[in-house]
Amino acid sequence: MESILPAVAALLPDLEFLIVGSPIDVDLTGSIRRQQWTASVEEHALRRCWSGLMPLEATVWNKRKAGYKVLEYLRHGVIPVVEDSPIIRTLLGERTEQLCELVRGGSASAWAEAIERSLTRSPDGAWLEAREKVFATWDSGTFARLILDKNCREGLRE
Repeated sequence: MESILPAVAALLPDLEFLIVGSPIDVDLTGSIRRQQWTASVEEHALRRCWSGLMPLEATVWNKRKAGYKVLEYLRHGVIPVVEDSPIIRTLLGERTEQLCELVRGGSASAWAEAIERSLTRSPDGAWLEAREKVFATWDSGTFARLILDKNCREGLRE
């Protein structure tokens, strides 16, 4: 995602993008910024954003991390914008499309379309109820076992 983010930003010139987790704070373009990760930076970003994008690169770890990020986004009332994947479907099941905006293809225009769709969604009562059902299913220990067991079997290979 990060490699196509400039193209996505060009398609959505009125939006600002923030990448949290950078080794340094830097503006990449007028609408894309990077910030070093700290708990307070992440919390501040999650409180003010509408949509959350992931993963940045299609690695085995990031595919698993995407599940964690979805749970983080949901906890903060942020609409996840994600590529469809087994980890997302495992976590959210039949609620996947109710809670997330799925990217249909990996192109910049596909990401831009999914982001635009996410901006028209609202964490309304039905969304909040679906989110609570997900949280009732996945506690941190259950989720950690899912991530670690799968990664250990795959040896964190790509």
